[in-house]
Amino acid sequence: MTQPLSPDTPEPEQIPADPSANPSVETPTESAAHPSPLAQGGETTVQDPTNSVSGDTEPIVMPPYHEMPIYQPATFFITTAARDSSNSRRFRALAYELVRRGHDVVLIIDELGKGHTPDAGAPPITQYVWKKPQPNNLRDMLYLRELILKHEPDCVMGSFSATNTMIVVGTLMGVRRRIAWHRTLSTQQELDQKLPLWRIRVNNIRKRLFFGMSSAVLTISQAGKADLRTVFDVPEPKIHIFYNGLDDPFEREEVREAAANRAAGRIVCVGRFHRSKGQDVLIRALALLKQGEDAPDFHAVFVGDGIFRQYCEDLVAELGLQDRVRFEGAVRSPDALRWMATGEISVVPSLHEALGNVNIESMAVGTPLITSAVDGMLDIVRDGETGILVPPGDADALANALRDLLRDPDKRRALGEAGRAHYLEHFELSKQVGIQADWLEAFVARKRKA
Repeated sequence: MTQPLSPDTPEPEQIPADPSANPSVETPTESAAHPSPLAQGGETTVQDPTNSVSGDTEPIVMPPYHEMPIYQPATFFITTAARDSSNSRRFRALAYELVRRGHDVVLIIDELGKGHTPDAGAPPITQYVWKKPQPNNLRDMLYLRELILKHEPDCVMGSFSATNTMIVVGTLMGVRRRIAWHRTLSTQQELDQKLPLWRIRVNNIRKRLFFGMSSAVLTISQAGKADLRTVFDVPEPKIHIFYNGLDDPFEREEVREAAANRAAGRIVCVGRFHRSKGQDVLIRALALLKQGEDAPDFHAVFVGDGIFRQYCEDLVAELGLQDRVRFEGAVRSPDALRWMATGEISVVPSLHEALGNVNIESMAVGTPLITSAVDGMLDIVRDGETGILVPPGDADALANALRDLLRDPDKRRALGEAGRAHYLEHFELSKQVGIQADWLEAFVARKRKA
């Protein structure tokens, strides 16, 4: 529960996390976060996935383990949601890794965390709960001020609705390092929210101010970096790209079983129903796919919910696809991965997307992927190798790609295997967490003598 800060206040809740005890919270192992060549005192080369589509990667040569810098313990404030989602698991995994390295971490979560059941057997993490679900108000700012006075953090990291509060209060309280995450493109927000032009401009001015108060702004793709540069005027040296990591879904037996028994002709589309996600484009492509005497046998499953769902359901009825399309609704993150694993094809038809977690998730479960050639998707997918890229909003191109892939089991197999390998090499959670933890330690820059 929320911790009042009075002289009689009990110590905040200590949250350990053991992935074996609770599969919804998974953490990297120490050996996974630090590749074995380092532990052996050798030299290792890590490929940066920034240009993964073209394959033009630049090797980053890490020094031998005994030459790695040793940092003084620091205190980090990290905000995240408590609900089971890929984003919350990533932030918790990062927190656990920092604790394993000897640092202190304070997690500040939303009200959904009030019912969180602590796991057993992992590093303890101090946890507080915001006063309100959207912590962008004066009450939460004052609450954060008290927490900063109590714990004296060296670094605060804000994401989603807590970003502004973390950056403003951190600045006013003199916290040395203030990090803001930028995860949603401005084009996405404009398309989904349909705000008047004046409101968009006001919001962009506010964001510029908050980004200007930040010591660093982190984003998840080259598209996110371009958005920060062109829309919010963030200086390039302040921007850093860290890709989303995903814990291996094949560690769950039900996902492995689903992948081993894929439903013939099943096309799966997972995501929130918003206009920027492009589910209507896929529905129109399915109508085209159904035409002709030689049309392949298929059925589609849409997993997710949102304000755009009713429009898509009406469109399915209008195009006469009721016998080919199923709307599953919102499901838990592990169930969404299982649905992806049941499909012969996964489609991500987004019109705009900062990165597109579903692309990574599809590759992780070995499901052949068709996705839009736009924004952050270009950072993830190598066209024709780890997936198929089609122009965003082009139902004809999408229908053709679906038709070709449904008729070619060998190509589906090759794409699925290559996608899975690409995920393991670049986007497996422990690897990304290790990269981010390394950077955070250097960013706080408090070295001590070995």
